[in-house]
Amino acid sequence: MSGQGIRIDSRAGGSFECYLAMPSGSDKVPAIVLASAVHGVDRDIRDIADAFASQGYIAAAPDLFWRSIPGPLARDDKRAGERSQPRLEKIKAGEADMADTLAEVRKLAQHNGRAAVIGFCYGGPYAILGPKRLGYDAGISCHGTQMLDFVHELEGVRRRCASSGATRISPRRHRCAKPTRPRPRGWPISISMFFPACCTATCSRATRKPSRPRRGSSRWRAPSRFSTG
Repeated sequence: MSGQGIRIDSRAGGSFECYLAMPSGSDKVPAIVLASAVHGVDRDIRDIADAFASQGYIAAAPDLFWRSIPGPLARDDKRAGERSQPRLEKIKAGEADMADTLAEVRKLAQHNGRAAVIGFCYGGPYAILGPKRLGYDAGISCHGTQMLDFVHELEGVRRRCASSGATRISPRRHRCAKPTRPRPRGWPISISMFFPACCTATCSRATRKPSRPRRGSSRWRAPSRFSTG
């Protein structure tokens, strides 16, 4: 199952490319919006979107770099890193793109009204920003970068956020972090949530089936109720 490229109108003017993969059938289903790494919506991201669609999800992957150098770039292309700087400024600009993508998804007849964002590396902070103020019901960061710059955004969030990989979003558990204030009780974060399929696909193009944590192991967490209701 493969998707197609569509164009989404930006609230700031202009439009940007978005890869959209739809599931078969006519049932109403939730959506996954993928926030790519600095390489953009490349084959890896498109393959992940197609995989979600094959499992019954709507999957969309917007081009977050359309304002500078649009489209996917090769792994050895130095422009990939250059177009992502200054990082915090670029992430801020991309918030509108993530919101516009969600608005476009909500127009689809198959959408059931619920959506999660999955951010890879550069796109990791949207796992926090999406549930915080962009209208997403859940957020997952896979090897997200700059996450400590956005930890404060978790205050007041009551939706599910999770992180997997080397970069953690809890200052209390990050050995390099020196938080200036204690972590508020009730933050809805799960540091040990494991998302092997996405991490494996985006980092190495591995063809082997990723292992899943066994029920009862320290890495296992009961699935959330995001996909229902």
